[in-house]
Amino acid sequence: MSNITEHKNYCFKYNSDDVSEIVSEYLAESLKFERFSTKTNSFGSGENWSMIVAVGKDYDSEIFKLDLESINAADEKNTVKSLNEKHRAYFKLSFDDVSEILLKCLSKTVGLSDYSYKIKMYGEGYNYRMLIVMGEKSNFDVKTINMDEIFEIVKYNGTHRDMEGFLEREENITTF
Repeated sequence: MSNITEHKNYCFKYNSDDVSEIVSEYLAESLKFERFSTKTNSFGSGENWSMIVAVGKDYDSEIFKLDLESINAADEKNTVKSLNEKHRAYFKLSFDDVSEILLKCLSKTVGLSDYSYKIKMYGEGYNYRMLIVMGEKSNFDVKTINMDEIFEIVKYNGTHRDMEGFLEREENITTF
């Protein structure tokens, strides 16, 4: 098993539940909620893909009753609706918004401050997977990375495997 500190290039493959958890935790932290309840769903595909995230402070049983499909249909992308009197907020995020949140969280996790990356989504709606490849900008050229090939090799979420020699440049990639 690879040690995360040995590598400067990383590959993350997440399913929709993993992405929802990371994004929900990030948004709850940004709202300064130490304990929180969330409900998420994703809609559409391609340029029309969006994720709705509802975040409530502490245990908010009402959040589970929200109709996220109606929120998705009613609002434009990149909107934040805060319901402060109930200590609840909901967010409509585009693919780019979700990607930005994932990159912030993952770069912090692996200790990269200046990095190159490539992100690709496979599937649509709530039945999707995201593949994120990132590495130190100074020695990682993402232009030549074949995301489809990596996606097929990294079969399971949470796989830890040294992928040395996989890329044409024989770079090390740690997978998660």
